[in-house]
Amino acid sequence: MLTAADETHADVYRFQLERLLRAGFLQPETEYHVISDPGGMRIGSGGATLHVIRQLEQRGISLTRSRILLIHSGGDSRRIPHLSVLGKVFTPLPEPIGSVFEMTYDLLTAIGKHITAGLMVACSDTLMRLPSEVISFPQNFDVTGVGYWGQPELGERHGVYEFDPQTHEVLFCHQKSSADRLRQAQLCNSKGLVAIDTGILVCNPNAVSQLQSLANLFSEDTPVDLYGEMLPALSSQTEEHDFLSDHPPVRRPLWDALHPLRFGVWTPPGLEFFHTGTTREYLGLVERLHAQTSHTEHSNSLAINIPLDSGWVCLRYGVSDVPTHCGEEATLFDEPLTPWLQRHGLSPETIWAGIEPTQRCLWNARLYPVKCSPEPEGIAHSQRTDLPGGTVMFSAEQPGWFQSPTREWLESERLSMADVMQRADRVEAFAQAQRIEAKRRM
Repeated sequence: MLTAADETHADVYRFQLERLLRAGFLQPETEYHVISDPGGMRIGSGGATLHVIRQLEQRGISLTRSRILLIHSGGDSRRIPHLSVLGKVFTPLPEPIGSVFEMTYDLLTAIGKHITAGLMVACSDTLMRLPSEVISFPQNFDVTGVGYWGQPELGERHGVYEFDPQTHEVLFCHQKSSADRLRQAQLCNSKGLVAIDTGILVCNPNAVSQLQSLANLFSEDTPVDLYGEMLPALSSQTEEHDFLSDHPPVRRPLWDALHPLRFGVWTPPGLEFFHTGTTREYLGLVERLHAQTSHTEHSNSLAINIPLDSGWVCLRYGVSDVPTHCGEEATLFDEPLTPWLQRHGLSPETIWAGIEPTQRCLWNARLYPVKCSPEPEGIAHSQRTDLPGGTVMFSAEQPGWFQSPTREWLESERLSMADVMQRADRVEAFAQAQRIEAKRRM
């Protein structure tokens, strides 16, 4: 099962699965489904999990007798916008890996061979590898989380498991706590590492039954956070009063259904964990896996032509820019956007009209002019690299409209990254990516 943000994403995911079936990577005896979030609503990874359960029940699939792999892939990839067009889950990686999906699928199916029935839930945001010969999956829990021993600084950006070292029962789930706080809570092992939540959860049939009861109880538009609400409800030492103090209409049923379940953590030896939260981290991983010279060594920005429902946009931004950062941290080509506006005598409303001040970030900034055709591939003497949705061009130069905003730019139809993702023609982008791949293999 793959989740998608909407039906346009879902269609492209189906094309990708069909491609992998034709290539012999996927097994024809396995059923493959793509389910989009209802009405394109953001219902959280927990809400999306329950929505998938409802959909499978409607299709007559016995959830407690089947082996089901669910990969959540409905996010926007806002911090890596050039991956948003076709979805981060199918991001290409150097051969022989293929893509994020293929790397993730290999790991999860290796684990799945050790269960006879149940539901395995994972997200497409983290990449891992695990030698299959070391797998010895525990069978004594209703829900098992997969943990990775990593530095506390990495734990700041993820959940961290606190568990009984003898029984491996999960006591607490710490969400994005500071490294100092993790050390002070004595969560480090003898090597100074903490058990980081990889996002992988394995639910046995008993746990699946409880999830079914929740799916039938909640409406499809009820937001539920899988890692921020369901995991604390499962943890044995979570205080009931503290848990129910926020959103009790949702959290009371979660507590009643999930807290009685046995929740443990498994930290397999040899697990490799790759974090790709930002554009620079993603490019660093590609270079690491490919063992090639850095694209960004002499280039600090990239560009990608994206087909729209009408026209094209060349999405350009700095390798170090994080589009979700707001306020003084909102940058483009490493330059804070507010001083850039001031320097050119422009008001914030020029690019952020109708956007709340607390939400003014690069993702929401209407900067990118709509063109009738894609920009030439040779812009700014760039270095070209084939990545999802088209050819990414790395450059040390900035576009003319950023260096000197003209009246033509001010009066043009301009889109934000968020607008581009709403209007992107993903089917054409997929076809474009396939043409690039076919040409590369000639």
